Amino acid sequence: MASRNFYGTVGIGSRKSSLFADDDLEAQLLLRERRALLKDVIEKLPPGQRRTMMLFYFDDMELQEISEALNLSHENVRHHYYRGIKKLRDALTAAQ
Repeated sequence: MASRNFYGTVGIGSRKSSLFADDDLEAQLLLRERRALLKDVIEKLPPGQRRTMMLFYFDDMELQEISEALNLSHENVRHHYYRGIKKLRDALTAAQ
């Protein structure tokens, strides 16, 4: 009789998560590795590029807003942004 109520006692969500647990672990490890790599690359950026990237991505500022906040020309901020992006992209590409 216990076998008749088997599916009533086992949650489907828990069965699904146990089926994909290895994939999730691998994805989490890859994400953690990439985060550490990005953090390292961002810390090594020159100050102007680092400030621009931080304000753009973490403070959600536009390049024009960054140029006003840092009292720099829009062109200079744009150069900092694109040079920083290239360094981040190169680091991620080299890590793959």
